[in-house]
Amino acid sequence: QPDKSAPILDVGAGSGRGGVDLRANGFTNLAALDFSPAMLDLAREKQVYNRLYELELGFPLDPIPSDAFAGITCVGTFTHGHAPSRCLDELVRIVRPGGVIVFTERDDFHADASNGFAKKHQELIDRGAW
Repeated sequence: QPDKSAPILDVGAGSGRGGVDLRANGFTNLAALDFSPAMLDLAREKQVYNRLYELELGFPLDPIPSDAFAGITCVGTFTHGHAPSRCLDELVRIVRPGGVIVFTERDDFHADASNGFAKKHQELIDRGAW
């Protein structure tokens, strides 16, 4: 049974739909991260997040300390023209040891070697990061 009060970060939160679903399932300690201030304004209106981060994936997520979150969700963000594969290193840094990172990634996107996600996944496995 998960600790539903543990801190969860919704990465690429957009308008906050994922946070609404998490809250509806009993999760209470939610934060949102998005690059777009307009999308974070929409997420704020949902009144489900305790904290909002306006940050860009692929760069250091400096305001967020290491091991800050028990879980990270990311739905619809890892796709063509969005976040680079190097962003996964920062997600691994900010999730606690034993924490969970759940994300979506289309098969065709993963298979496209030009974006580097498959290579980054393997690198993280090889170094024991996940």
